Amino acid sequence: MRRVLVIAAVLLAVAVGALVRLDGLFVEPEAQRIDSLAAELGMQTLLCVFAHPDDEILAAGALDDATRRGVRVHMITATRGEKGTPDVSVSGAEELGRVREAELREHGRVLGLVEQIVWSLPDRDVELHLEKVTADLVREIRRIRPDTLMTFHPASGYTYHPDHRAVGSAATAAVEQTGGEVRLVYVLAPRGVMGSLGGEPGAQVAANQPAPTYAMPIDAEVKLRGWRIHASQAGYVRRAWKVPPRLLYFFFDEEHYWVP
Repeated sequence: MRRVLVIAAVLLAVAVGALVRLDGLFVEPEAQRIDSLAAELGMQTLLCVFAHPDDEILAAGALDDATRRGVRVHMITATRGEKGTPDVSVSGAEELGRVREAELREHGRVLGLVEQIVWSLPDRDVELHLEKVTADLVREIRRIRPDTLMTFHPASGYTYHPDHRAVGSAATAAVEQTGGEVRLVYVLAPRGVMGSLGGEPGAQVAANQPAPTYAMPIDAEVKLRGWRIHASQAGYVRRAWKVPPRLLYFFFDEEHYWVP
């Protein structure tokens, strides 16, 4: 009996140690811990520029908090995500694009966005249209007049996806072309887990992404709600992270942002 108890204690210690190490991979120790990105930056009008339907889930905690505080949040999504992996029955890329756009618009409604713009740039080929994307963003910035623009970091793109990096580059260039008076905020991934578990793309993210300025705690239910709405992509978390969504957000309980 004593032998069994010793073995159980050792296994428990190993398991606890593994969980502690895993939890640490999601932490960015250099970041300033804040309760609200919107409050910290004094946002009044926020423009988000993302690549695909469901990208906004990566910033859902900050977006949900911002709209609850009365910030006017506009969102531009560059593609309809027609080349994604469907977890529902669809006839092809065109139908998947329609389904994903509908999911995006519903999620934006639930988040309380004041405007959603969905372009139809080709999924996975946004970088071929950088000049047009930049020009269109310049026009939208001048129309919306945001004080803050949120997008992906041009060198890391959160997942190193080329579309993420392309919209980040275009949004950064557009802000510069409009005089640079709009504050840029980049959505970042936790470098520890990307570098350790993200394969070659994750290694590129960890190597090319700056240290975040802020870490903001998130409510897991806000993230899980987003994935329920984006039902056509319901299996994405398991495919990408190899764990159920609820377990992922038990550890992944902060969003990270860089403000240059």
